[in-house]
Amino acid sequence: MKKIILSVFILATSIKVNAQISFAVSNNTKLDFSGIFVTPSEKNSWGSNLVEGLSFESGATYNMDFASPATNCYFDLKITQNNGSKDLIFKKIDMCNDMAIFWINQDSKGNITYKVENSQNTLNTNNQTEKEVSFAISNDTKLDFSGLFVKPSQKTSWGLNLVEGFSFEPEATYNIDFASPATNCIFDLKIVGHNGMKDVIFKEIDMCNHMAILYVYEDLKGKLTYRIQNPDK
Repeated sequence: MKKIILSVFILATSIKVNAQISFAVSNNTKLDFSGIFVTPSEKNSWGSNLVEGLSFESGATYNMDFASPATNCYFDLKITQNNGSKDLIFKKIDMCNDMAIFWINQDSKGNITYKVENSQNTLNTNNQTEKEVSFAISNDTKLDFSGLFVKPSQKTSWGLNLVEGFSFEPEATYNIDFASPATNCIFDLKIVGHNGMKDVIFKEIDMCNHMAILYVYEDLKGKLTYRIQNPDK
């Protein structure tokens, strides 16, 4: 992951107390961008490109560090694309709320979205408070799997394959990280196999209870099941 530190100063028109704002912008899409612009939401001009002369390519992360009048917390952020596509503008982002990383993502339909991670590991996506769920899943069977899906138990759609492009083979372990609404703790997990194997679904797993590793294994009858190891065990 590429990291470049940039220092930018947004100046007030009169003498005011300035606050220092620092955060990272990460390109978590498959696209390359050509520009990043930040402006207070009440302004109508974007100013200079914060990555002028650099390619904000897929997987790159840039650290932003700038001063702003202490009364300003809400900013708009604009991303310009190399292929001439329409500029991406994200409005009224609270940059005073301990923002650590601004993730630019691409959903399953190709739409560009974002999520904000603050220093307390809480996420905000389009004004909805979220938290980060992290755990490892280990394949303790003799089977190869091709897909791993996680969803809140009350939802009906599975979303994206979390191991897309990888073979979840025997003895493999993958670290899983995803954002979830802060009120969600109970999730369903689906494992997809090769050669027409029936999908395996584990329901109502508590992923907020300090889960460290979820082991998938076969019982004495060859049926797939799981066990959870917490970090204090």
